[in-house]
Amino acid sequence: FVIRGYRLQQFLIFSVTIFATTIIFSIPSDPPGMGTWYPIARNDLLGAEYRSITESIRSGKGFGNPFQVESGLTAWMPPMLPYIQATIYFFVDDDVSKVIEIILLVKAWVLIFSGMIVCWAFDREIKVQGKGYWLIPVVVVLLLYSSEFHHCFLETHDEWLLMLLVDLIIIGAIKWQASEIQTSVKRRFVGLDGWIGWGTLGGLSALSSPILGFVWGLVSVVYQWRHPKRLLFAAFLSVLIITPWTIRNYIVFDKFIPIKSNAGYELWQSQCIDTDGVLDVSSLQHHPWVWDNPERKMYRLLGETKFIESKTRLWKAAAFSAPLEVIDKLSARFCAVTFSYTPLHRETEQYRWSFLYHRIIYALTLLATIAILLRHPKPLTPTISICLLILSAYFLPYVLVSFYERYAIPMLPVKALLISFAVGMNTKKSVREDG
Repeated sequence: FVIRGYRLQQFLIFSVTIFATTIIFSIPSDPPGMGTWYPIARNDLLGAEYRSITESIRSGKGFGNPFQVESGLTAWMPPMLPYIQATIYFFVDDDVSKVIEIILLVKAWVLIFSGMIVCWAFDREIKVQGKGYWLIPVVVVLLLYSSEFHHCFLETHDEWLLMLLVDLIIIGAIKWQASEIQTSVKRRFVGLDGWIGWGTLGGLSALSSPILGFVWGLVSVVYQWRHPKRLLFAAFLSVLIITPWTIRNYIVFDKFIPIKSNAGYELWQSQCIDTDGVLDVSSLQHHPWVWDNPERKMYRLLGETKFIESKTRLWKAAAFSAPLEVIDKLSARFCAVTFSYTPLHRETEQYRWSFLYHRIIYALTLLATIAILLRHPKPLTPTISICLLILSAYFLPYVLVSFYERYAIPMLPVKALLISFAVGMNTKKSVREDG
């Protein structure tokens, strides 16, 4: 899209707001408002296990040591972010403060880019040039960013990378659908709507998050099944990109591990440690990364493969012995994913106004989805269908396995689109009725 006219105004609002917030709150080591508005700032986190692995790479010990101690090679986390961070470490001579500042600035640009993608898709869907309509997606995006202030501005993890990949999946899927409708448009090989571009995006998404790889695969099948050659080519290219990592895992662990290895641990953590199935600080205290706890000692004693296998056996035993408890925790995760905001720091509830604000904004996505399904003419447009499919495919594994609030952050652009669509369609209908 071209940044001009009201699109330029949208860009300027996002840029000024997000960069000003980043400079005031993100970069300082002691941001204003800590302890009053938000309990903790973790911009030095750099992804927790991701940071530990990154520093292991930089020290010449390879992709390993995910828990801040010597423990050997690992497949605990996907490989994309540690290698990106290791590259940044290399260019700044391992100055962690500079790495943090670069990541924060990149994150700010991703937040701006995501906002502009929401505005671009909103324009394509609503097709109304009425005065003030361009402000709808801007306001919605900024509301969502403010409700997730801690994760958007006070913590460095993998959200920025996953959100960027979600943006690219949205662009590629929408452009692919548009070129399907415009049959005169010649199919390209490159670009996000081309075979090579789309296939490459699939491989990079999977190496960043297996769940994003699943989202990409489902979107590909649903929207490209009429073109099996294109679908197979894109799938082949994505698998080709993933294969070297899978081979590496097989050589290191003598086991088929396509991307990451810790699914069994996360199942055990949600079922056997957490009380309601939605992770919080108390349950994460058992995580091997947090401190030198019994789990870390067991991980080092058994090795990664046997450690995860032991947790998988415990999860299976607990699930078979108490199936109703499994259903209860699945239900709790479904509610936490769809409408019931459940903070990681449960003491956050003491900050009543911010907690209430977050809970209201969090529920808007479900309300917007219901409004769209009830009031939108059938069938749904491709853009709305794409958003609903991405949202459902992304959250399904988290409902089944493990979830806490941070995992929802990459879906902010999709949530903003659905809320903007709902507001835009209802406003458009009211304008027509008044006219």
